[in-house]
Amino acid sequence: MTASAGPFRFVVLSGAGAGVPDLRAFAATPAEAARFAPLVYPGWPRYADEGFSAQALVRELADEIAGWRERVAILGVSLGGHLGYAVALRLQSLGVEVAGLCAVDSFRISSAEVRPGSAGRHLARLRALAQSGSPGRLATQARSLFWRALLRLAGDRAAPILRRGRGLFRAVCAADPAFEKELSMRLLMRATSPWLGELDRDPVPLPVRAAHLRTANSAGSDDAWRARCPGIEIVEIPGNHDSLLDPENFAAMRRAFATATRGWE
Repeated sequence: MTASAGPFRFVVLSGAGAGVPDLRAFAATPAEAARFAPLVYPGWPRYADEGFSAQALVRELADEIAGWRERVAILGVSLGGHLGYAVALRLQSLGVEVAGLCAVDSFRISSAEVRPGSAGRHLARLRALAQSGSPGRLATQARSLFWRALLRLAGDRAAPILRRGRGLFRAVCAADPAFEKELSMRLLMRATSPWLGELDRDPVPLPVRAAHLRTANSAGSDDAWRARCPGIEIVEIPGNHDSLLDPENFAAMRRAFATATRGWE
């Protein structure tokens, strides 16, 4: 099954960090960027609620999109690619036409624990930022890694602690946006990881045009994406998971994205 011809908007689903991806990686001009509609995730106060789940988030995102009453395609970065797959299935069940799904480096996730090799990747990222002459970005990255380590130590105790001290944590988030980003990411990953582990046990085929733009390190997820999206186009892109949307990779990403989505209208 393919989508009918006609214009559509790209709904953008971000990674677990929830920051809107730099649309210059996908659109060369402001006019092109106007076709993209980033969705804002609810954030850590919602993730700390009792009963929050990945399934609830998918329903909320799909229902918001369905309310637009227009044809859409989905662009999902990292975790957003997995959410985009599930959202697209729900949209189709609601009678909303989905023109296509483009996932960006959405590797398989089965746990919220530290991925093998992550320490080396983080050190390489810090070195690259130091060499780039970007002290502000370097400081932000260093603070993020500090908060990430502390929040990982909290583990499953984080959500109950947050529910008891929301006011205090709101103040800390206001003082340091890096903390808020890491807090939201840790809680979201804790809530969605079990669901992601089950997602590919018996995948439902998504009958739309699809592409996965992924780095070499994510090649191990190709079979899972082929099971989800028969006929998916898989394109290797430069960089790693942390740097693929850095300015030096914009041109390559735009080429890959344009090639993979050509003809979707």
